[in-house]
Amino acid sequence: MPNVFPIRPTETLQLFVSRCATNSGVRLPDFLRHTMARFDRSDKKSESIAMLSKFTGCDPELLASSEAIALGKGRKSLNGRAVFIRDLVRDTARYCPMCVRADVDSYQGKPWSRTWCRPSWQHSMFFNCVHHRTPLLELPSPKAVVGCFDWSGVIKNHWNVVSTNDAQGVANVTSFERYFCHRLDGMTFESNDLLDSLPYETALSLCSVIGAMLKDDDNFSPRDNSVERRFELALIGFDSIREGYRSLPAVLGIVDSRTWKAGWSGGLKNVYPHLYDFLRARTRYGSEEGVMNLRAFVRDHAMTAFPLGPTDGFLSGGGTRVLHSIRTATVEYRLHAKTVRKVLGANGLLPENADALTDNEILINADAVSRVMAVWKETMSAVEVRKRLRISPDVITQFVEANLLEQTDADPRHRLRSAFTTASVEGLMERIIEKAIADPSAPGMTRLVDIRLMNFVEITSLILAGEIDVAVERVGKPDFRHILVNNNAIKNEVFPGEPAGTVPMFRVTDVLKVTVKAVRRLASLGEIATVSAIGPRGAPVDFYVLASVQKFAETYVSRRTLARYRGRKALDEYLAGVVPAFSFHDGARLYRRTDLPKR
Repeated sequence: MPNVFPIRPTETLQLFVSRCATNSGVRLPDFLRHTMARFDRSDKKSESIAMLSKFTGCDPELLASSEAIALGKGRKSLNGRAVFIRDLVRDTARYCPMCVRADVDSYQGKPWSRTWCRPSWQHSMFFNCVHHRTPLLELPSPKAVVGCFDWSGVIKNHWNVVSTNDAQGVANVTSFERYFCHRLDGMTFESNDLLDSLPYETALSLCSVIGAMLKDDDNFSPRDNSVERRFELALIGFDSIREGYRSLPAVLGIVDSRTWKAGWSGGLKNVYPHLYDFLRARTRYGSEEGVMNLRAFVRDHAMTAFPLGPTDGFLSGGGTRVLHSIRTATVEYRLHAKTVRKVLGANGLLPENADALTDNEILINADAVSRVMAVWKETMSAVEVRKRLRISPDVITQFVEANLLEQTDADPRHRLRSAFTTASVEGLMERIIEKAIADPSAPGMTRLVDIRLMNFVEITSLILAGEIDVAVERVGKPDFRHILVNNNAIKNEVFPGEPAGTVPMFRVTDVLKVTVKAVRRLASLGEIATVSAIGPRGAPVDFYVLASVQKFAETYVSRRTLARYRGRKALDEYLAGVVPAFSFHDGARLYRRTDLPKR
């Protein structure tokens, strides 16, 4: 039958092995060798636990659950709590003389095997027994043997000293020590909704981080700082968040007033520096229990104190923007900073001393900025209208005078220029496109920008009235360059008395590439037939028979037309020896096509 030697509720498996060795009256190495147990090798661990269970009579599942397992990233489980391996005491055996005396009085067996090492005694940041309010005593300890720390062997070797030691005075046990020692030892502890939601090591580190942030300790490093320094900062941090999440806004509010640096986009740097790095490191590759909620809380608080938004990626982004600075509004709404100031000033959103503050120092409620900018975004500047419609400033003015575009009033108090409503600009194009049912390739269809007989406003009015055919080239976002109108209809509007089969003077000059005087001279010579009719101003005007113009163009060509296809020097060589059929005083010369060289 195996010996009935139970493991204590909070005792780790490795320390229980040491206590088994002392109870058997042998050294730990000899005990492990006799039992053939190897707790330092994962492939032998199950066999070792089974052997220990057979020797002690303890449930193997209970023994396995009590093992201090390496968790990775420098951590190890201790009584089910994750702690940093660097924080475990491995060079001394610490104990509370009052706890040892109570164990001896409460249990049976060899006196040195009745007591066991509490988990909090193994943590380097705790120096007192919170139960008896007495400092922990220390004994020199050998190194661990095949994965087991021989705490009980050290106690046995120094039993004469341990059994006679009394408490070394009354220790000043802090609430920080009570909370974390009780939590590590599995005892009832005072609730803290913030720390309770975090893993043990994370909660302990958070106290040090908050303490360093409140002390504005730029040299703080959780890895490099001494135990004493981390303990000092953890006391400050724990006291500041004793009420959990209810006290956290006040802590962050103290840091809000510290110096921070704004980037180009208005995003901030150096905000809660230690806490920011702490949260990012624990959520970069996964989410720890409770850490995600803490990160969201800090992020949302930062957005109430600084002009931060989801796009700034603060603590991995998310959240809702609460404040805007001039700079962040400039970036988000793509407006010049001066324009943003003018618009916000015109709506009474700027502080009285706004002129003395930089673009990053002015903070305004984001909802108010959004409402104002939504209205402002419904307007367009003259430059934007020019780019959108591809028309000149004079044409824009004519459209406003014709009530085809709506213009807002300027605000002289804030030097706010007038603008054009986006609805009227886009609405004008939509109304034109609705009328565009004609075929763009139909005879007489000409680009609106090439029409010279009427201005843009007159043509647009005819389009909207449905009096002329119009077509629009199918492009992504059409403008006036893509509008085609029936030129014959335009001509009929301008020259209501124009006889059929005739064209006005400017059409003849465009086709022949000669001056007006030259056309009139050709008409007087009988080369081009003319018909007299009523012009646009009610006076008699000569119109030119289209058939005679086309026949003349087939027979003759002007020097100006030839110059379009040849350089000046090459043209002189080409026309050398060719006599013009017509030569006028204004320099216009026409050649018979049959007289030109065939090259």
